[in-house]
Amino acid sequence: DTYEVHELLGDTGVAGYWSNDINELREYCKILLEDQDLAKTVGTKGRERAFELFGKEKIKAEWQRFFESL
Repeated sequence: DTYEVHELLGDTGVAGYWSNDINELREYCKILLEDQDLAKTVGTKGRERAFELFGKEKIKAEWQRFFESL
């Protein structure tokens, strides 16, 4: 199971690809290897999403909220 990966990435093919099917994932890899522009776009969107979820500013704000709640 992909757990919450699909929720983190959103629509498949935008910020990354997810699936429970190894053959489907293999096809996604093939598509990305064959289309460098798509790979760059998906990589950029994935990086943006990672910073949105786990970036320094996000983590600092969460720690600040935590300390303020004490």
